[in-house]
Amino acid sequence: MIWLVVYLICSQLRFLSTLHPLSSHFRAALQREGHLSGSVPISVIATYDAKISTICKYINSDAESNFVLVMSLVLRAASKLDNLMISVDEALSLQRRNPLLPETIHTLVNQDPRLLGNLSIEVIRIPSSVEKTVEPLVLTISANGYYVDVIAQELGVTEASKVFISGTIGKASSDMRLYYSAPEFRLMDQLSDPHLNVASHAKGSLNVRASYLSGQEVYGDAILASAGYSWKSSDLFHENVSLR
Repeated sequence: MIWLVVYLICSQLRFLSTLHPLSSHFRAALQREGHLSGSVPISVIATYDAKISTICKYINSDAESNFVLVMSLVLRAASKLDNLMISVDEALSLQRRNPLLPETIHTLVNQDPRLLGNLSIEVIRIPSSVEKTVEPLVLTISANGYYVDVIAQELGVTEASKVFISGTIGKASSDMRLYYSAPEFRLMDQLSDPHLNVASHAKGSLNVRASYLSGQEVYGDAILASAGYSWKSSDLFHENVSLR
């Protein structure tokens, strides 16, 4: 566990100033509104940092097939850091205890190219019921919006921390992933019971089609989208996903 703690400490120092998939997520989080400003979903950290995943698998080999376990290990390590606040009641996220100065936020946010107007991304909604048809959908991301928040709202949840994110589907370069609602239970319970029965706490029925695509159990509706940040650019990378 100490390795994960050390890595999280180092990550705070480097991610905001370097080109890393998480750095743009962190900067986008600074532009979230209200109490969510600067709040980074645990699911995003667990998904987009390969080193964290590797360390978690070393700590507990079950983490390779248990995404919730990875998130719980990140929470446990973060709880040992005095400068981070952990939210598990309403938002499964991490946030700096001492917010950055406004001028620092301005500098960091302006490192990213600004969208001129809204961005439209074509995605696919996969209903949990096999009786419902898979359908195309267009997401609209505002210039200052966080794309995971937009996906969350389309899934019927309040914000990004309520969303789980699968591994890449198809070509790794496409960053095509499944996004679906997180099971309704507190991750702190997961710390004491790593093999908590997710199915008994899930909202909605098993999504057979999404589960087949992702290789893990998905409950409720899911959205298949190709969007995210890369090592090469801080731009929001996206490709339209269609039924054809």
